[in-house]
Amino acid sequence: PFNVVESPEFRDFILFTGQGHLQDKDVPHRDKIVAVAEAMYYVEKNLIDSDMKAARGFISLTSDLWSDPILHAFMAVTAHYIDQNGLLKDHLIAFRKIDGVHSGANLADAMYKILRQSGIAYKVGYITLDNASNNNTMMRELAGSLKAHGLVFDADLNRLQCFPHILNLAVQAITSALSESAKRHRQKMREAGLYVSSAEERYLDALESDPLEAIRTSIHACRASGTRREDFSKMIEHGNNEGTFHLPDGTSIIIPNRQLLRDSPTRWGSTYIMSGRYIEVYPAIVELAYQCRKTAHIPFITHAQYETVQDLLTVLSIGYNAQELLSAEKTPTLSLVFPLFESIIQNWKQLADTIPELRHAISCGIKKIYDYMGRANKVPAHTIAMFLNPMFKMDWFYSKWEHEDAERAVSIIKTEVSLGH
Repeated sequence: PFNVVESPEFRDFILFTGQGHLQDKDVPHRDKIVAVAEAMYYVEKNLIDSDMKAARGFISLTSDLWSDPILHAFMAVTAHYIDQNGLLKDHLIAFRKIDGVHSGANLADAMYKILRQSGIAYKVGYITLDNASNNNTMMRELAGSLKAHGLVFDADLNRLQCFPHILNLAVQAITSALSESAKRHRQKMREAGLYVSSAEERYLDALESDPLEAIRTSIHACRASGTRREDFSKMIEHGNNEGTFHLPDGTSIIIPNRQLLRDSPTRWGSTYIMSGRYIEVYPAIVELAYQCRKTAHIPFITHAQYETVQDLLTVLSIGYNAQELLSAEKTPTLSLVFPLFESIIQNWKQLADTIPELRHAISCGIKKIYDYMGRANKVPAHTIAMFLNPMFKMDWFYSKWEHEDAERAVSIIKTEVSLGH
């Protein structure tokens, strides 16, 4: 982007806008722009580094990896701390290109250099990461580097796991178990000597058919070209004006003029959003398939698949709404993580009773959350955050946890208080 200042056309344009008050020597060249930008960066970085060094207590970090369109990997590191005036601060302190293999050792080396360059290695508190296996290695390697310099840091106890990522893993566990859930429900019905009605059989067949993949295939066809997307939008507008769209009971409905969306395994909540949008505009998809029947094949889900997706959306909405609740907060929300997970689990258990065909799939999602909570309840930060929140204090531990776990929470709090943390 700095090279644009060397373009003769750009320089002529700047001189023209100067209306005779500028000469070519007044327009800086690339080297000057780069030098000034770098100087401004270091001025701001030094201010942030000084502010972090004066922080009241430890500095927590969040970090993640991204890839650009040509698959270059970048590590982002954000610092979170209370400054000397008692204000919560958040700063992106690094955005580094990661060369070579994205191994835990390489990531740890990059993280350690960032901490040393900012002069805050001795103040690191908790680091929030997703659950990728290379992050496990990174934390062990980083702990080794910090301990080698006499700093106290534990790869497990100083790590927090990303709440949306845990939910995303739970959702993936549910959606990947739909077919098995149908098979297990059939088996239980047979073992109990219960009759499976024809309607329920169609529902179970639809569940086994991978309705989410059917939605993805349908969306791909509907979005196959810019022309088809335009036709889809025009058709919705026309159908709304003419009253074309109806519910199964014959009630006329208005469909929002929106395009279909794809999901992504790494985008939290994207499967819920994709499926919800598809159901929302489903009558228009059927109409598009009919209008294009002579020129293109546009598949769409069956009525039975539609019913399974509606039930699945009810299940997924529990996790999605919890995620949105935390994301909307502008203050630290660690104290809400365990209560929200408990709420999700209880709601999912109720839905498993309401929709027995999905019982096994739901249980897979619940197991993922329990696996996380089993590791996370050993991390002092969760316990301390809840103890400091007036809504919870110690009551929540004794009412929700086993007595032994609650006593361990009390012990953690006493230890932290005695250390003056």
